[in-house]
Amino acid sequence: DNNQSIIAKCLNNISSIYCIKCEFEKALNYNNDSYEIRQKIYANDQNHPEIAYCLNSFGLIYDKSGEYDKALEYYEKSYNIRKVIHANDLNHPD
Repeated sequence: DNNQSIIAKCLNNISSIYCIKCEFEKALNYNNDSYEIRQKIYANDQNHPEIAYCLNSFGLIYDKSGEYDKALEYYEKSYNIRKVIHANDLNHPD
């Protein structure tokens, strides 16, 4: 649903601002809300780029907050989805 996708993007944008402001708990909460919406939208395709995008955002938040093990976990999850998405595209940067 396009409206839900727009809401998820807005929530992710709010999360990004809280991350920049070093308000990591709020950033995680907004990103989690965005992630949950995207999981519902793409319930039949958990390897969708928007799922990878949200997982990468979790990684960024944890990275900036100094929780490097959690950051790495989410970066790897995002990377694994992107590998599946672009498995046959040798020219794609992912």
